[in-house]
Amino acid sequence: MQVPFTVTRNAKNYVLARLSCATADDDCFWVKIDDGRFAQANGLRTTGWEWVKVTAADLKPGEHTLTIACREDGALLDKFCVTSYTFGPTGLEVIAGKGRADK
Repeated sequence: MQVPFTVTRNAKNYVLARLSCATADDDCFWVKIDDGRFAQANGLRTTGWEWVKVTAADLKPGEHTLTIACREDGALLDKFCVTSYTFGPTGLEVIAGKGRADK
């Protein structure tokens, strides 16, 4: 998956993803920003759907491209976020029987 995004200031930016990675054999993605090399984002094991930091990069203002590829077939990705806020998003969890909380 390739997604363009824009950064408005010099800052360390974090890629966070809402993942479900149930086992050590299902917890890894390939990730790169712009024309960099692919890096393994490994050890992302979760207990259900959780927000996890996948990678970080110092970015300059302007257009960028995030590329994420599956490395292990059981690693599931629901949403992602690129932000300079180290703790990532809140309020986007699924509430049992209610659908998405952000609707």
